[in-house]
Amino acid sequence: MRQEADLAFKTSQFFNSPQMAAAAANLASLFEPPSGADAAGWAEANARKAAAGRLTELFDYSKRPDYDQAIADRLAIGAGVYQPNQSFYSVDQQNATSRANNAADNQRAIQTNAADNARALEVGQINGLADLYKPVGEGEVRPAIPQDVAGRFGVARELPAEQGREKPITDDQLKAAILGKMPQAMQEAAAFGNTPVESIVTPNGPRIATRLDSIGQQPVETKGQTINVGGNNDIGTIPQGMMVTRDPQGNVTGMVAIPGGPVDQKAKEDAAQTAVKTNSRNTSANIVVDDIDRALANIDASPTLNTGLGAAISGRVPGTPAFNTDALIQTVKANAGFDKLQAMREASPTGGALGAVSDAENQMLQAAIGNLNTSQNREQLQYNLKRVSNIYRDIIDGPGNGPRYDLKTGALVGGTTAPTAAGGSLAEGTVIQNSAGDKMIRRGGKWEPM
Repeated sequence: MRQEADLAFKTSQFFNSPQMAAAAANLASLFEPPSGADAAGWAEANARKAAAGRLTELFDYSKRPDYDQAIADRLAIGAGVYQPNQSFYSVDQQNATSRANNAADNQRAIQTNAADNARALEVGQINGLADLYKPVGEGEVRPAIPQDVAGRFGVARELPAEQGREKPITDDQLKAAILGKMPQAMQEAAAFGNTPVESIVTPNGPRIATRLDSIGQQPVETKGQTINVGGNNDIGTIPQGMMVTRDPQGNVTGMVAIPGGPVDQKAKEDAAQTAVKTNSRNTSANIVVDDIDRALANIDASPTLNTGLGAAISGRVPGTPAFNTDALIQTVKANAGFDKLQAMREASPTGGALGAVSDAENQMLQAAIGNLNTSQNREQLQYNLKRVSNIYRDIIDGPGNGPRYDLKTGALVGGTTAPTAAGGSLAEGTVIQNSAGDKMIRRGGKWEPM
């Protein structure tokens, strides 16, 4: 059995040889079918060769004497040189379409403009025709319109001139017409009615002359009533409208205005004017001061709703506390104008001597008023309201006159009268400081900030 086994299997030096295995593999690779990558490479190479051939054909065709653009377009599209919508034919068609559209748009625009112009002309003619037939105003004249001109407005006849109703003359024109018919002497007399004149002595007696003609002339002496007591002129001339007063013994004690006389009447008129000014001043001043005090009271009563975020949210809603407080502030702003300040200062018993309200004073007040806004917090808004009140009182009544707010404590305190120079007016160079801490100096009759 062992011998049979030895005979069945023979050993060889070529079995399991690496060299033989490599040789067999090489022979097998020579006869194996191509791979997919090789096939794809051959296909790509063939495609490039075909594309190059088509380009060569297109290039050669472009040099032929029987060159045709339509054929060249088809060759170029087939060769992939450009897309169909980029061909010469397609571009020509697009250009032709654009030209046709532009021509149509232009034609429509021309027609539209012509229609608009015709309409405008028609409207103009209608308006012109309406103007021709509208009533002629007082003192105006509408001239005659010839037929050829009127025909442009659709009127087939000449329009005659039209005279409007005669305009009433003014008072000045009436006076001028009357004076023009008067003699020159009467015209001069009328003209001198508003001209300053003087009474002078002439050889023919007293005459009235203009002040220019009165220069160097003797004035007419006017004398009042003279009362002599005991042969002595111990009273002198009594002014017109005055009378002498005596004690029970008949001694002269003085003079008073004659009741109903010019001096008495003038005194009553002055007193009435002063009362009106004072009443007007008190009314306007009370509006500003009272509304500031009311706004301060509103804030104290409900600070959350009258200031800050609460006021910003509800300030535009009618009836809310913030709305009411803002209305008071607007009233303060409306009554603190420059013209009202001047009128109230003139009517003030203490502020009248200060003269005109200066631009600096007005600017100081307006700047302080500009800071009034209910969106501010409570402390800042109340401080600004009290500061406006102090500056306002200083302008109207003079610095230190009347009550003021202490801006440090917020309390309302009394004021003291400002120092005055002889004659009742503040001396030049006087320096004052109001409760708001602002300093001013008196220069040229006006207050200037320092």
